[in-house]
Amino acid sequence: MTAISLLVHGEFLPDARKIAWWAESPDVPGFSAAADTLVELRELATETIRDIWTDKNEDPETIELRWELLPPEPETEGPRVAEKGEQKTAGPPVVEFLAPAAAA
Repeated sequence: MTAISLLVHGEFLPDARKIAWWAESPDVPGFSAAADTLVELRELATETIRDIWTDKNEDPETIELRWELLPPEPETEGPRVAEKGEQKTAGPPVVEFLAPAAAA
């Protein structure tokens, strides 16, 4: 198995009242992906990384994606990972960063 780290960034856009999501990987030079939702980002990034492995004539089943939700930059107001049992309050969004469902 080849482990690939995917670093996920989210920034709260107060004017749009939504989060901008993007991912990059230190293990795949030049890779980045962006989407409107975290779910869409995970799907797009997974598909893109698998396509990159296929283009390199390598089996995409031999990769293991390791997702990491990064904290927002100090000058931005971004999402953060929810504490267990935490209630939603005012301020930046709280997200649950869930592992992808197991492949069927």
